[in-house]
Amino acid sequence: MRKHPYLFSFILILISIPFLFRYLWNKEDVRPLNILVVDKTVLDRNRQEHRPLFWILEHEKYIKKSEQPFNVSSDYYGFFPDGKGGYKAKDFANSSDSALATLARRNDVAYYTDMYGVYAGEWFERYPNEQRRNPKMSSLEPSELIYGGMCMAEVNLLKKFKSLGKLIITEFNVIGTPTPTSVTHEFEMEFKMTWKEWIGRYYSSLDTNKNKELPKWLKKNYTEQNGGRWPFKRSGIIFVRTDEKIVILEQKTHLNLDVPLIETNPKFRDRYDLPKNMKFHYWFDIIGASDSLDVLATYKIDVNEAGKKVLEKNLIPTHFPAVVKSKSSKYSFYYFAGDFSDIDISLSNTKFASIAAVNQAFVRIEGEGRSAFFWRFYRPLVSSIISEYYTKRVEK
Repeated sequence: MRKHPYLFSFILILISIPFLFRYLWNKEDVRPLNILVVDKTVLDRNRQEHRPLFWILEHEKYIKKSEQPFNVSSDYYGFFPDGKGGYKAKDFANSSDSALATLARRNDVAYYTDMYGVYAGEWFERYPNEQRRNPKMSSLEPSELIYGGMCMAEVNLLKKFKSLGKLIITEFNVIGTPTPTSVTHEFEMEFKMTWKEWIGRYYSSLDTNKNKELPKWLKKNYTEQNGGRWPFKRSGIIFVRTDEKIVILEQKTHLNLDVPLIETNPKFRDRYDLPKNMKFHYWFDIIGASDSLDVLATYKIDVNEAGKKVLEKNLIPTHFPAVVKSKSSKYSFYYFAGDFSDIDISLSNTKFASIAAVNQAFVRIEGEGRSAFFWRFYRPLVSSIISEYYTKRVEK
C-alpha cells in the first residue's frame, strides 16, 4: 500500500508543536509580583483550593520579587497537612498591627481563596485514627471544626492592603460559616457588600439512593422541616440558610435549567475575556452589592412558576451577584460569590505558550463542569484582573 507523501511531514510538525510552545514560553519575560494567599481548606497536599491560581501564576510567568518561582505547597497561609494525618497552621491570628502593616507593604496582592476550613468528619475519613471517639465519622455528617474561619486580624490585613491601593481578591467561603458574625460584619462594612446568609449548590442527582455525595444532614434537616418528605429524584439546586433552613428546587418540578447560570455584564465581557454565560456546578453564596461596587457577572436561577413561588416564599432572589468589584480608583477589590478556585487542575502543562487559549477555545465548543469553568471563566477572569493590576500599579 502506497504511503501518503506528506504523512511524515505532518507527523514531524505534530511532534514539534509542544517543543515550539515550550520554546515560546521560555522566551517570555518574567513578571515580579508578591502575592499573599490564604487557604484554610486544605485536606491533602494537592492544595486543590488554590492550585488553579498557581497554574495562572506559573503559566503567565509571575515570580516573587525575590526572583523565586511560586510554590503551590508552601507559598500560602492557612492549613498545612503532612499527608499522614498530622498538620500545622500558619495564619495571622496572633500578629501585631505592625506585623500586618509589614505584610501589606511587602505584598502587592492578597487572595483569600477559602476560609471554610477542615472538619473532623472529612479529616478522619481521609486519615483514619483508631483512637478517635466515633469510628464511623464521615464527611457527610456534621462534625467539629478542626481549623477554619476568618479572624479579625485577617480583615485588618485586608484593610491595610486597601489603604495602600493594592489588589484584593476574595471568594466564597470567606465570610460564611464558620467565620464569626462580628468578623463577617466588619468585612461587609469595609467592602460595602452583604452576605444574605444563604449558600447553595447544584447536584446532578437529588436521589439519595443514587447520589452518595449528598450530605446526610441535608436530607435529615429537609425531612424534619417538611413532614418527613423527600420527593426528589432528578437533578437540582439546594439552598441552605445559616439557621439550617433547607430549600430545594428540582429539575422540571421547579427549574427550567437545573444548573445556576452565570451571566456576564456586557460592559465587562471584553475587559475580562469572559463568555456571555457559563454554567456553575458547585457551591455559591447569595450576596448583595452596594452602589460602590460594579457587578461584573450575575447568577440566574431559571425557575418555572412553581419554582418562582418557592423562592419568593423564602425571599431568595432569582438573580444575584456572582462577581463584584470596587468602583474606586484608589484600590482594587473583587469578591467571587462562589467556590471558583476549588478545581483539581494539573500543573504539568503550565510552561507552554498558548495552552490556555487552546483549551479555552476547545471547551467553548464542547465540555462543561468545573474543568470547563476553569478554562472559560476562572482563568481569563483572574488572569485579566492580575495582569491589569500589574500593568497599572507594579510595572509603572
